[in-house]
Amino acid sequence: MAGVDSIGFAQVPTTGLNHIDLSSSDIQRSASLLKQACSDSGFFYVINHGLSPQLMEEVFDQSRRFFSLPLSQKMKLLRNEKNRGYSPLFDQVLDAANQKKVVSYDSSIRLLKSLLLKADVNKYQSTDTSEERLSSTHSRFTGDYREGYFLGVEVAEEDPDAQRPHFGPNVAF
Repeated sequence: MAGVDSIGFAQVPTTGLNHIDLSSSDIQRSASLLKQACSDSGFFYVINHGLSPQLMEEVFDQSRRFFSLPLSQKMKLLRNEKNRGYSPLFDQVLDAANQKKVVSYDSSIRLLKSLLLKADVNKYQSTDTSEERLSSTHSRFTGDYREGYFLGVEVAEEDPDAQRPHFGPNVAF
């Protein structure tokens, strides 16, 4: 996406987004706005959260740094059983009702790994978002056209909480 790298955190437009105010005592209204945003567009803006602009800018910088890595490097940090780490394109299906079929996590990872072994990794890092390329790619894969990096509160492996789903050590890059 051209120009994305040059946009700073402070320049991200928020007009038209539901603003979720964490300092508001009206929890019902905040929850309602959050639900509406997640149902309608999937985007919202959280205010009065207590995070410094410097920290948020650093998070954006680290995100740009990670997602600009070659796919082969990102694949070394695949999401683990605790849902921590890298989730490649087509790895998840968030709207199964509108997908042709659902591919399991293991089979999608096997497919991506086999593609990496057989083909030029750069072929899968195209910035071409033309409708033709997206539809032909989507016909081969059944997941969503998005990638992510998941992390959470760091919990040591020996901590009893690490036995719970979504708890445990993060995958570091």
